[in-house]
Amino acid sequence: MAINNREQVKEIPVGAKIISVLYYIIAALGVITLILGSFTVLGGTFEGSSPNYALIILFAVLLLGFSILSFFIGKGLWEGDKWSRVIVIVISILSIIVTIVAIIVISYLSRSMFPLNGGQNVRNIVSIFDISKFIPKAIISIIINGLIAGYLLFSRKVKESFK
Repeated sequence: MAINNREQVKEIPVGAKIISVLYYIIAALGVITLILGSFTVLGGTFEGSSPNYALIILFAVLLLGFSILSFFIGKGLWEGDKWSRVIVIVISILSIIVTIVAIIVISYLSRSMFPLNGGQNVRNIVSIFDISKFIPKAIISIIINGLIAGYLLFSRKVKESFK
């Protein structure tokens, strides 16, 4: 006599699965960056100075940790784990706040540095924070993170699937 003891399968909304895939992609890009960065460091392609290996190792460990976290967040979203939904909402809201602060700081720096000194050093610093290139990217980031947070926070289907 066969007993059918199947678990009730959660139906995860397509939007949550898309966000899950985005987190898998972020994890993969982090690992690819680590691999390419390793070739750069090991290949000695630094011109004119020796690299700060302690800083490179710290960056590599942080990137690896973030990649692993991103993988598990993607897996959690795919499986409908409540903790992953909460973490993505928090990350999205924090990202919006950090981006808004960055826009304010970079706008201030780009306006305040030009009148001080027209020298090449000041122009080099400001060119790093080229506001005409940064603002559109920042706005896109705010929109994407707002859509992700809003969807995971307010969608009835998402709330029901992540119980």
